[in-house]
Amino acid sequence: MIDMQMFCRGISECRTCGLEEEVEITPDIPRGTSFDCLSNKNLDSTSCVDAYGIGGGRAGAYGQRWGKGSLAREGGSPGTESAVTAALRWLHFHQDKNGQWDQDGFQKNCDTRKSAACDGQGTSQYDVANSSLALLAFLGNGHTHRVGLFKKTVKRGLDWLVGQQQGDGSLGPRLAESWIYNHAIGTMALCEAYAVTRDYRLKGPAQKAVDFIRTAQNPGLGWKYEPQNGRNDTSVTGWMVLALKAAKTAEAVPLLAGATAENVEKVAAIAKEKGLAEAKRPLTHEVYLGIMEKLDVDSVADLVRLAEKAGITPAN
Repeated sequence: MIDMQMFCRGISECRTCGLEEEVEITPDIPRGTSFDCLSNKNLDSTSCVDAYGIGGGRAGAYGQRWGKGSLAREGGSPGTESAVTAALRWLHFHQDKNGQWDQDGFQKNCDTRKSAACDGQGTSQYDVANSSLALLAFLGNGHTHRVGLFKKTVKRGLDWLVGQQQGDGSLGPRLAESWIYNHAIGTMALCEAYAVTRDYRLKGPAQKAVDFIRTAQNPGLGWKYEPQNGRNDTSVTGWMVLALKAAKTAEAVPLLAGATAENVEKVAAIAKEKGLAEAKRPLTHEVYLGIMEKLDVDSVADLVRLAEKAGITPAN
């Protein structure tokens, strides 16, 4: 049971300590006319369009995440809203200064003057996954590094997450056997953050993370703890699919690993050979997807193999 008097006093205190939004919402953030319905059109519909994630529904995948009362509209109550805000405040106060949520050291951020230190610590090998899940909680309630009560918290978290990316696009160190969970959940957080903010600084890291997922997949199968090791795991595969779904549903980043200059020419050549209308258009992300759909393939690599199998070259 939440002590509402204490909770309200805590909210009042946090509004004097820099927790709330410091600046007005800037016009380059929203797509639509209000944060109750973040989309290209302000549709007040009960139907779900491409629903996915914590938000889902109304006018797109992120339509219902925004604005006070969004949980109440889905059957919740003021108590539901308060409980979620209280949980996010807990995450805010237990974040490290460098932006991460430290699984085995978050207790150092507890205010032991008011209560005993929290328990339930985990292991440090999964700080990337743990921090990414925390970011997803803020994003799911409409808080980004640009909008909301927790902008600084989200910004620190995203900066730290991007800083964990390795040269090959993977996220986090490979300290544990199942390190790849860090990458899957981290990719999901990056894609969702880019999807709801369109911050170009996140696009590159998100793209590299998606590319790593594509190259790590066992051909025609799933994923396990190491890239393309020939073994498959339903849990790892499930998280990888969720990460790719975040990218695709939000139209956040193109799933076009392997789109080199040589391959682009081959794709253009096979599109022309097959008589596709896309052959006459610049090979943008959308055009690639149109070609893939018409030729029933899933990747640029599949298109290239199809072209090579048919003996099609750019010279043709």
